[in-house]
Order: sequence, then C-alpha cells, then structure tokens
Amino acid sequence: MSSVYSVKHVEILGIAKFTALLGFVWGLAGGVVILGTYIMGFMEKGDTSLLGPGLTGLGLLVVYGIVGGFIGGVILAVLYNRILGERHGIRMILEP
Repeated sequence: MSSVYSVKHVEILGIAKFTALLGFVWGLAGGVVILGTYIMGFMEKGDTSLLGPGLTGLGLLVVYGIVGGFIGGVILAVLYNRILGERHGIRMILEP
C-alpha cells in the first residue's frame, strides 16, 4: 500500500546546510586539482614558492564552495517556499 504526500514547505536551514556540504565537496575537488597543478610545477622547477599559492587556492575554493552553497541553499529554499510550495509542492509516493 502506498500513500501520496505533497511537500509544501522545506526547512531553510536544512537545505542550506545540505547545499553547503555539496559546495564543500565541489570546492575540495576543484582545490585538489589546482593544488595538483602547483605541485606539478614545483616538481618540474623545484621552486618551493609554488606550494603556498596552491594551498591558498585549495583553502579558498573550499571556503567559497561552503559559503556559496549555503547562500544558494537559502535562496533556493526561500524561492521554493514562496513560489512553489503552497501551490504545487513536490508529490511523493511513499511505501512502507
């Protein structure tokens, strides 16, 4: 037996935390790629001054991903609650 439910409201902080987590993952992945390019430059030229900007890039991408994901999640949840939530909602069929 299944039941049909409709999501009319989402918790803003919960969605914001989830998208911040997604931003962290993408920021970390992008930061590791950038750090890898700086490490390759270090290995080729032997210049240790390349490691500082690589680590800075990794940190900045992670922070930007978290902050951007959080802000994007807040905007997404507010828009959903204001525009779609009360009129349409998300229909879900739940089975035990």
